[in-house]
Amino acid sequence: MAYRNSYLNSRKSRRKGIGQKILMPLFIGAILATNYWVFVYDSAPEVVEYVPERSLSPLENQPTTPTTQPEEESPQRKKLDRIAARVLKGSIQSGEILGRKLADAKIIPEQYRPVIAALDPLVDFRRSLIGDTYRVDLNQEGKILRLQYKRSPIELYEAKLSKDGTRYLAEKVDVPIEKQPLRIGCLVDGTLYESLARCVEDPKLASHLIKLLSFDLRFYEDVRTGDVVRFIGTKELVDGRFFRYGPIKALEYQGKFNTLQLFHHGTGNDISNYYKADGSSVQRDFLRSPLQFTRVSSGYQERRYHPVLHKYKQHLAIDYAAPLGTPVWTVGDGEVVWKRRRGPSGNLVVVRHSSGYKTYYAHLHRYASRLRVGQKVKQGQIIGFVGATGRATGPHLHFALKKGNRTLNPLEYDGRAIAQVPKQDRDAFDMAILQLMDELQKITAVTPVNRSL
Repeated sequence: MAYRNSYLNSRKSRRKGIGQKILMPLFIGAILATNYWVFVYDSAPEVVEYVPERSLSPLENQPTTPTTQPEEESPQRKKLDRIAARVLKGSIQSGEILGRKLADAKIIPEQYRPVIAALDPLVDFRRSLIGDTYRVDLNQEGKILRLQYKRSPIELYEAKLSKDGTRYLAEKVDVPIEKQPLRIGCLVDGTLYESLARCVEDPKLASHLIKLLSFDLRFYEDVRTGDVVRFIGTKELVDGRFFRYGPIKALEYQGKFNTLQLFHHGTGNDISNYYKADGSSVQRDFLRSPLQFTRVSSGYQERRYHPVLHKYKQHLAIDYAAPLGTPVWTVGDGEVVWKRRRGPSGNLVVVRHSSGYKTYYAHLHRYASRLRVGQKVKQGQIIGFVGATGRATGPHLHFALKKGNRTLNPLEYDGRAIAQVPKQDRDAFDMAILQLMDELQKITAVTPVNRSL
């Protein structure tokens, strides 16, 4: 009996120990669950899934209960409304306007007209340019959130929906421009223009350099293969891509027959802001030549055998051989006093300049559009195109220069500098060009690459 009681007591003791081992973890787990519910789960934000409301069709049951005041939109709903569900991009082509492009994209007038009206004080959409680009961000309900209109890499306009969603706010966006120093040395290999165009990223810079050199450099006589062009300036990037060149601070042409150094002074990139080391302006009253020519086919001569008349005559002008249709420009500011056909000269333009000078442009194929007698023309302005009208054996420009009744050799007239560096700026100019001269000498010239490959 004693043994039986001892056995029963031991079993009760074991059951009590097992129960305590099971109940204790359950008790602790209950406490942790209660704390999580009170302090964590109950304060977690509600997850909202936005589903656009669908309007009922006439065949579906319409609600019969009175409509109540709509609930205020939650911040989550407002945020979702401002997330673009659709992005529309495009560009303006010939004869197109932005409003029509948006209408063609199935955007209703009630949506796009307020946006265009907001931008209208900044952009005249009636005069949209070919190549203008646009971007439209719309939400899931088709409402325009933002419209961007770009006319160039740095001319960007934007209209955005206001925070309260009642109107559009328009502005011109400031596009950051990154400026990088530019140091280029170019060996002439072929024509000067072709060589420069292969050394730079924009052919417009090559044309600008040619224009700067055109007052002192005779392209036909002075330029030779192996000559060196060096220049210092800045290059501008937008979004990491090349955009344009800034002003050229210094330019040097080192040739076999001519050496030139030109320096920028003042504001802007106009040719009137360039000077030589002695302070005289690069720009002169006359350009060296009135066109980009292939060669001088006949020079200024007192006695020349005429290829058509087959006899010796005076040739008091310069004949520039060039392809048919090559642009011809006036060598200086002046007034057109003749524009029509005249005997052996064919289609002729005569420009009267200051100080009694006149220039003659003969054998033209045609005249510049809207050119008329009495019109004021600027130096470098196109007045016609190379032809072979009148007494001519092939396309060329017959160019003559007169002062009063006296005929002059155009190749021997150096022209006059039209300005000097202002006296108050001369010391600063001299200091600046000394440093630029040193920098030019450190530039290594390279053979231009063919960028078309």
